[in-house]
Amino acid sequence: IKPSVLKSQRWSVSGSNAVRIAQFLASSRSLSINFDIYLNKILMELQESAIGLRTKAMKALAAIISADPNILHRDEIRLGVHGRFMDQAASVREAAVDLVGRFVLDKPQLTLQYYPMLSERILDKGVGVRKRVIKILRDICIQQPGFPKLTEICIKLIRRINDEDGIRELIAKVFMDLWFAESKDETAEGLIKRVVSITETVAESPDQNCDWFKLLLNQYLKPGDENTTEKDEEQRVRVTAQSKKMIDCLVDSVLKLENFSAGNASNSSRLVSCLHTIYLFAEAVPNLVARHCTTLHPYLNMKCNKQIDYLVLYHVTRTLELVLPLMEHPSDEFLASVEEDMITLIMRYGQLIVQACISCLGVIINTMTHNYKLAQDSFKKFFICLAQYRKQHTENPEDPSLETQKGVVVRSLFTVGLLCQHFEFDQGKVAKQASSIQAQVYDILMFYAKFADEEIRHRAISGLGFFFIRYDRLMLRENSRTLYIDILKGFDAPVKLKCQVLKNLQLHLMSDEKRLTRQNTQMRQDLKREGITDLKTYGDDKSTVSGAVAQMLLDPIHHCFFHKMVQVRSAAVQVICLVLHQGLLHPISCIQYLIGICTDIDEVNRVKAEQTLIELDGKYPLFLHSQFFPGLRESFKLQTALFATHPVRGFRNNPPISLLSHVYALIRTSKSHRHSQLVCMIKQFDDYKRTDINLLLYIADNLAHMSYQILEEPLFVIHHLALLISTSGSTYLEQAKDAVYGRDIAETIQDEDEEEVEEIDAVEDLPRLTEVLVQCQSCTLLILLKKHLMTQYNLTDKRCHEFSPLESTKVYDKQITRHSNAAYDPSQVLSAIQRLTLDVDYESEEFERSTLMYYKEFRDLMTQQDLSEFRCSDSDPENADPDKSGVKYYERRKELPVKVRKERKPRLSKTPNAKKRKLSKSATPSSASKKGRQRKRKKRYVVNSDSEFSEVDDDSDYDGT
Repeated sequence: IKPSVLKSQRWSVSGSNAVRIAQFLASSRSLSINFDIYLNKILMELQESAIGLRTKAMKALAAIISADPNILHRDEIRLGVHGRFMDQAASVREAAVDLVGRFVLDKPQLTLQYYPMLSERILDKGVGVRKRVIKILRDICIQQPGFPKLTEICIKLIRRINDEDGIRELIAKVFMDLWFAESKDETAEGLIKRVVSITETVAESPDQNCDWFKLLLNQYLKPGDENTTEKDEEQRVRVTAQSKKMIDCLVDSVLKLENFSAGNASNSSRLVSCLHTIYLFAEAVPNLVARHCTTLHPYLNMKCNKQIDYLVLYHVTRTLELVLPLMEHPSDEFLASVEEDMITLIMRYGQLIVQACISCLGVIINTMTHNYKLAQDSFKKFFICLAQYRKQHTENPEDPSLETQKGVVVRSLFTVGLLCQHFEFDQGKVAKQASSIQAQVYDILMFYAKFADEEIRHRAISGLGFFFIRYDRLMLRENSRTLYIDILKGFDAPVKLKCQVLKNLQLHLMSDEKRLTRQNTQMRQDLKREGITDLKTYGDDKSTVSGAVAQMLLDPIHHCFFHKMVQVRSAAVQVICLVLHQGLLHPISCIQYLIGICTDIDEVNRVKAEQTLIELDGKYPLFLHSQFFPGLRESFKLQTALFATHPVRGFRNNPPISLLSHVYALIRTSKSHRHSQLVCMIKQFDDYKRTDINLLLYIADNLAHMSYQILEEPLFVIHHLALLISTSGSTYLEQAKDAVYGRDIAETIQDEDEEEVEEIDAVEDLPRLTEVLVQCQSCTLLILLKKHLMTQYNLTDKRCHEFSPLESTKVYDKQITRHSNAAYDPSQVLSAIQRLTLDVDYESEEFERSTLMYYKEFRDLMTQQDLSEFRCSDSDPENADPDKSGVKYYERRKELPVKVRKERKPRLSKTPNAKKRKLSKSATPSSASKKGRQRKRKKRYVVNSDSEFSEVDDDSDYDGT
């Protein structure tokens, strides 16, 4: 076409053709030709050591992907992004998460590919990373309802519901959008999908009690007060309306599943999930479930053949307990029928159903029918059975009929305790002998609690736990106190009994908290109605009883923290956390034990203790700092109890991380507190005689693998390690030299001369040398620890030597990362300790040779420490010549202010004739020392806190330090 024609006519190009033309024209440009080269270069920058470069490279990659999201399908992109998901810097990880999150929503086919990477980051240490992951997962659930792992996403979100406040609020908002958001165009199918999502999440929830669901509903439906905003009121109304629809849908689903559940395990599981969800709604909004009581009542008559049938019966009973008092004008026939069904279930089924039925029966009789005679008759049946069995056993303990009655006695013990919890048999129409029932029950339960048979004893203690909920002052009696303490602290006490006692205490505290909550709510309503605002005159006597019980049993409960069985430790942690939550004890009495349990091998115990410490640190920050080192000792005690046959180590593997890393993260925010705790840990190495070598190894492990964040932290540790090595190490070395050569000869031998001494035939004082070498292993641990930290954080001798703790500069506040995941290796110390303590034979030549070998190893380690302080300070230490460094060291030896070189008069050797040594001529004394000569004034150099040396005169004996 001629140009004149193009100018005179207008040409139109379709969109697809325009794209092709643009691609063709762009393909000849250098950017398109070299695109892969540029992309690979950016991916290489993701591996740079500088955090800023990695962050910029991730942002550049995000800009490229925003232009063409299909690049995410490439393997090298996926691997590069996945590597940054594990980056040491939180900013890089957040940038990587943000990059993937922006594009998986636009490209659903990418979601399944990148979901495993994203879901792992919900456990990230960075708060910003966790928040970003939660938002991405929420968008996946809303925008991609067909994604196959929606239930798994909900479970992962639920597990973060006890996170810090910002995360908790975000989780609540996410579930509000997922389950309770109002939609004008929502159909019945959409409602069913929401209900199915809730029931599946409840079924798969790791928390069987589903406290998270109650927490969410209570947060959405919190009652209005003077601080309630209009937005909160609108939310409460909206959630209430949605909850009503969901409850109706759940009840309909139960009726439909009932017809198809026979012989179908899948439908039976869904039926249990629906009933469980109805029960959870009943806890939050019982008035919405009350109108379905007549629909749920027939399930009390079902026959239980499988475990799943018992769960159906349990959830129905618990639901009726909550909603029956809210029914509008229930008929007497209906209530009588429910009472009869409860009595039948109590006589027929096991512990789980009996506990639920008696609780439900208590609600019906105490608040609705007042049919106390029914409760009295049931109590008499079980109590008479216990009294007859005790009488028969007292008269003839060998009676064979006692074994056949054991099952009835076990059921009676459990049931009598529950009946006493829910009914007051000492008042009104319940019993004529009002003053004796409480004492009789206590007496008979205490009799069976000391029984020889473990099963009967277990049920009796369980019954006592229920009995003490109503009569809590009886726990303060000497018999009760002795029973509980003997079980908790007894080494031969069965684990089942320990757990039951702790469960009794936990049940008592929880029941007391619920009672106080109800009492407080009712009191505030009464005071508001009467116009009274002063609450000082109102108190509670039972709260003082709970505090006295907690104080009385505090030491036995702490004793259970170090039990080998995880069930006992878990129960003890639950009790202590409840006590602290209710404010019954001073927190400082429990913090050190919580620090110890933070190192437990059980993850649930660790998380529970860590969360409690975070809460306490927010309220009482100084308490945690003051109890850090006692807590370290308690953690060592726990690890010793768990791993009695192995050396106790202070870190977890894959990758190595300190057991106390989480606690250190809480105290490291304050520089002064951080320094004081680190110095306190290092000072334990100063006196070996007062500190066990196993504890020192445990401390060294923790120092080696702490989660140091800035450069100042490892440099501070290395600085104090060097100070302690220079003082205690030289002392040990002088003492060892005296033991090898004898004190008189050792004073005439300088370090340079010692290396020229020929092979030693015999040791002057082998027992003393062995003792010193065992003690100096603490110093060896410090030397190995210093080397480990310098290697892990790539610190040079010059950098460590220039550091001063008194220097306030921001140079040391920059972020650092580990350069390897190697574990701290003290095998050299462990082998030396074993050889020098377990296989001691002073008459053996082999033992003497091995002792000398350990002496030379320690001497060489100390020499290397002296060399490192003056090695190639003006050049690259990595390329330094070790031979030249050694020459440089000896040339500058006289400049060292650690030891004063003096002219000594030569002395005669005092080596015994039985053990002669071959010494070189340069080291052999030339003349005998004169007796009674005047002692010269000695000079010594002292290392002060500023790492400076000062010269002082000293007339006392100088030990070489």
